[in-house]
Amino acid sequence: MAALGVYYVTGVKIWGVIAQFGAWVNLFNLIPVWQLDGSRGLRSLTRTQRGLVLLAAATLWLLVRNPMLIAVALCCVYRMFTRDWQTEPDNRGLAQFLGLLAALSAVLMLSPGAPRSPRSADSLCFWLRLSPSPPHHVVWRSFARAAPPSTA
Repeated sequence: MAALGVYYVTGVKIWGVIAQFGAWVNLFNLIPVWQLDGSRGLRSLTRTQRGLVLLAAATLWLLVRNPMLIAVALCCVYRMFTRDWQTEPDNRGLAQFLGLLAALSAVLMLSPGAPRSPRSADSLCFWLRLSPSPPHHVVWRSFARAAPPSTA
């Protein structure tokens, strides 16, 4: 997050690249397999809480389109059936896991070189009213609908 802030303040692209790479590595670490931190974090959650992590990872993937989020979601599907879940909920652990997924996804979405799609940061900023002008794909769709039919 700090590297992304430095990138936006200075405009030096290397800081944006560092932020994006750091987010990738940290999302990889959240995959719930083997000895990665995601496995240790998921071990403390109930089956229902694991389902919430799965839902959050899949939803964030729809926004960011980062393959690490799909890996987290797919491994959560597997871990839903491993019978090593807890009986008592760990709300603090769930909040930390979901917060990390959201924060790292935001870094990926806002860093330079992030793939731009209709679900990208431009769209999100416009729909949250953080940007006064709509993203290019919204303007293009409006223009395409308003164009008169050709008379050929």
